[in-house]
Amino acid sequence: MPGKFFGVGVGPGNPQLITIKASQVLMTVDVICAPKASPKKSSYALKTVRTIIKTSNKRQETIELVYPMVKDRKLMEGAVERNAEIIVSMLRGGKNVAFITLGDPMLYSTFINTYRKVVEKLPEVEVEIIPGVTSLSACAAASRIPIAEAEEAVVIIPATSNLEKLEMLAQQADTIVLMKGVKDMEGLFKALTRSGFGENSQAVVAANIGTPSEEVRIMKLHELRKMKGESYFSTIIVRRESP
Repeated sequence: MPGKFFGVGVGPGNPQLITIKASQVLMTVDVICAPKASPKKSSYALKTVRTIIKTSNKRQETIELVYPMVKDRKLMEGAVERNAEIIVSMLRGGKNVAFITLGDPMLYSTFINTYRKVVEKLPEVEVEIIPGVTSLSACAAASRIPIAEAEEAVVIIPATSNLEKLEMLAQQADTIVLMKGVKDMEGLFKALTRSGFGENSQAVVAANIGTPSEEVRIMKLHELRKMKGESYFSTIIVRRESP
């Protein structure tokens, strides 16, 4: 009988934002798998859970799996295939395996495609997904600016999407949340103003949220155009200006 496969969200990077359920799972599984962008880098998700692992009475095996941050689809699919095979081999050996990810496992996460591939290779495996605090929730909390209220509509979109798509979606939204960093701030400003967002719409730019280097800036939409592009670990929230 194969082991159980867990997808565990560990929050935006602050160990104190890891849920009790996630902590319980991480302290009892046999193996913890953590994604990282390259062989030369360490996994930030694994760094986030180190304290929990150290307090466990059980000695877990930790494995860092490489998921290159590239647009080459074949390269990414190859990484998912290799990493899923590693996980499946451990599950077939009867080990309970947790795949940890920053934020939530089901929102722009490397877990999603890996989970699909694991289930494809091992259909009988039992899977449990533990939700985590997202960077957009942490960003709203840190800035004390709500994402949505009453009947407001929200669009969540990766900053890697083209501006035409962003502009189209923004026309129907009261709040836009951009994740994974924005490189073209001038283009973002123009796309949102063409979609009806006023220049004085409220904007929040948060980088490395939940970490010791956290930076949260509150400004007007027109001030965004003066900024340089943001890093991958950043979130931008823009709320439509009230009439």
